[in-house]
Amino acid sequence: ENVVFHGGLKVFSTLDTKAQAFAVQALGQGLGRLDDLMGIGKREEIRPQGALVSVETGSGAIRALVGGRDYFTSEFNRAVNSRRQAGSGFKPFVYYTAFKDKGLHPGSIMTDKPVIIPVSGAPDWEPQNFENRFSGNMALKTALTRSVNTIAAQLVEMTGPGAVIDTARQCGLKSDLKEVYSIALGTSGVTVLEMASAFSVFASMGIRHDPFLVKRVEDPLGRILFEHIVQDKKVLEPALAYQVVDMMRAVVDTGSGRS
Repeated sequence: ENVVFHGGLKVFSTLDTKAQAFAVQALGQGLGRLDDLMGIGKREEIRPQGALVSVETGSGAIRALVGGRDYFTSEFNRAVNSRRQAGSGFKPFVYYTAFKDKGLHPGSIMTDKPVIIPVSGAPDWEPQNFENRFSGNMALKTALTRSVNTIAAQLVEMTGPGAVIDTARQCGLKSDLKEVYSIALGTSGVTVLEMASAFSVFASMGIRHDPFLVKRVEDPLGRILFEHIVQDKKVLEPALAYQVVDMMRAVVDTGSGRS
């Protein structure tokens, strides 16, 4: 501790100050829109919170990290310490697992229909779509683009929840993931940092880089005491990762994430 405060150490962060400023602004604007939608005023004590993480694909360097709407109001870092349900953000792990283990592909046809999955020692699981309607036969790319829950449920029934969790683990998720069918809809709590890092594995065509915040530490004389060495680890099959990325792109271009 004395060396840190009195020794003149130089600590080089991965954060990009311009990206960090944009991240703070973007989160504030997004939460402001949410306040308006929910009819919540600025003076109210209970307001929605949020977090944002930007991870550099190809290295794992964290370029921006925002843990809440105002540090001076709440020091709790939601980007790193808060575990919330990922929801449909978890579906890419499901689709990749189905492609790898069951030989499916984005053009495979499945049926959006009522689904009942028996659960040992518990009530049957009957997942519903967000719009509470069914659209019949569709390609898997369309199913992810529209975020169809019933098809994700059928996929996890085919692969088993354990296989989906294995894929998530390979991508770097370390939180406790419950081995239940509803894992397909992201019901286990994860952090924003974990999800950003895991998504970067798809973006790098299956290469995993563990996220990091400190690049280098030097002593007062400029001698390097610590330096982060970027290490590549291939965890996903590139051809399958590419197919999942193409589907994810469609989600934001024309699908449920276009807003």
